Amino acid sequence: MAFSGVLLYIFFVGGLFPRKGTASVINVRLFGDYIRSSYGLVEVQFNGTWGTWCSAPWNLNNAHVTCRHLGFDGAAALVPESYPSYDGGRVKWRNDLHCFGNETSLTDCPQTGFISVRYCSFRYKASNVMCNLQDDVKVTNVHCLGNETSILKCTHNLFGVGRNCWIGEVGVACSPSVRLVRGPSAREGLVQVYRNNTWGWICAKNWKPEKEANVICKELGYIGASSVYTVSPNVQGNGSLWINNFQCAGNESSLSMCVHNGYSNNSCSTDGNVGVVCAGPEVRIRARDSHTLHPRVEILFGGFWGPICGDHWDKQGADVVCSQLGHDNALAAIASYGFSGIAKVCLRYLQCTGKETSILSCSHQGWTLVFDFTDGEGELPILPLGNVICTPTVRIVGTAATPSEGLVQVYYNDMWRWVCDEKWDATDADVACQQLGYQSSSTTLSFPTSNRAQEHWTAWLNIVQCFGNESSILSCEHDGFLQKRTCATKRMAGMICSGSQVRLVDTCQGSLHSRGFVEVFFGGVWGAVCPDSWDLSNAKVVCQQLGFEGAQNTSDPSACEGDTPVTWMSNVQCKGNETSLSQCKHQGWNATGFCPYYFSASVICIPPGALEPPEFVSSDFGNIDMAWNS
Repeated sequence: MAFSGVLLYIFFVGGLFPRKGTASVINVRLFGDYIRSSYGLVEVQFNGTWGTWCSAPWNLNNAHVTCRHLGFDGAAALVPESYPSYDGGRVKWRNDLHCFGNETSLTDCPQTGFISVRYCSFRYKASNVMCNLQDDVKVTNVHCLGNETSILKCTHNLFGVGRNCWIGEVGVACSPSVRLVRGPSAREGLVQVYRNNTWGWICAKNWKPEKEANVICKELGYIGASSVYTVSPNVQGNGSLWINNFQCAGNESSLSMCVHNGYSNNSCSTDGNVGVVCAGPEVRIRARDSHTLHPRVEILFGGFWGPICGDHWDKQGADVVCSQLGHDNALAAIASYGFSGIAKVCLRYLQCTGKETSILSCSHQGWTLVFDFTDGEGELPILPLGNVICTPTVRIVGTAATPSEGLVQVYYNDMWRWVCDEKWDATDADVACQQLGYQSSSTTLSFPTSNRAQEHWTAWLNIVQCFGNESSILSCEHDGFLQKRTCATKRMAGMICSGSQVRLVDTCQGSLHSRGFVEVFFGGVWGAVCPDSWDLSNAKVVCQQLGFEGAQNTSDPSACEGDTPVTWMSNVQCKGNETSLSQCKHQGWNATGFCPYYFSASVICIPPGALEPPEFVSSDFGNIDMAWNS
């Protein structure tokens, strides 16, 4: 039968008043149309007969004790009025139960005693309960309108005990109960708190910024607050919900855990609104892990970190991300598949002009659900995730003919700056060369400052001292940047980098370095070469750059390609006398958006000491004999 309500009202009729200890032993069970041990209609055995338990009231306190009586941790929920239950008992036993909620057994609760009734009336309802039990009840086909107060009030189906959802179980990431509004960016604004389905304002009275502001910013995902401010009182008008006198200890994970003086619909007297400016990153590069085959961009939005959907990811958005991360711009915007694990979300339809100072200033449609392949049960839609390759924060200023030789510049605070040669040595140059993809430096250089350099480049990185294990020259110790004055030595640091920026990769035969797919190193990332216009002259330059005599073949059909995230070069045209593949004519260093081939360029080089053709060959049906050098 279906029930019209969950909460049962308290009526005492017929002189039945609750008293404790009516029964020394109470046997109960849960029964329903889904046979589960933790969910169902409460039935009780009295005088040797099982029947439906009718009680007024039936509330969550009674449900908790009933579940504990059955050996569970407590009740997960009262079954809502919209959920049907089957009244399986032929007999109805009425016993008004009045538990406080902390009892461990039903025999400890005040109750009126069992009597037989013909039916459970609208006052004395049959009791349904769902007890806490992990991995017991599975809810599927959930459809909500959005105004329900409980997920169980949405239409749904239930699985039985031990059954698994083949598509996987779902999770949620709830928005924080605090937000910043009317500010110039996502990290700055007036504070609002969500209470009773309403966003209310915080009054600045007794506001302690060193504690409350930090709690707010940490709840929003930042590392803390950098500053606080207030605005004139009554700017929100009368009738707004105000929360007064917030007091935090500083270690709370949410502002809702702090004490306050309650809510008021009156204006905030003379103290005004509270505003905060949060500190910390809003974008980061998440390294490759067990859930992804490639690194990915993640954005702090709505209180938690998530990736960018890659189906509309472009160079303009990548430029904004790289600028936020301290780089000049992006070399490439990459959309990579290979996102595994349970269902997650990504930020969809991100559209930037490239001039924004924050990725959150770009338009987007919010978080969108992303699915992946399921374990042998079919495929679900999947979106690629966005990633970037940023320009290195160091560069060589030289000529196109000698790209590995010249003056050193570093990128800092949106400007390329010279490096003073004071204490500049080979270790410092090694770090800079390795950051650019070379193996090391062969020579350190020093150039006198030019008039143009003194006039236009007056910010110097001074006294760089590297240990050699740094990933960036800006990670080395230094005396900071000299603003508005020239280098003390009046000389600029330079270097000559050495070491190959090309390699051959064969994931099936990794030890054979003389053959495989060609990869070039640029911008700190190894990338492939598109095989359009690929010929023996190109292959010869690659092989000679790697120290081999020349090329034997322009492709290696037996090689297995690596998992490169980007194609760096296309339409490569070498004459054959170049010493490096980068000296050959090509379409420029950029991530090729389209390569009209299913594979990348590969070569087979002539290995060291390759044998000449044999002097003679003999065969006797069983063996073939070949001889070299007599």
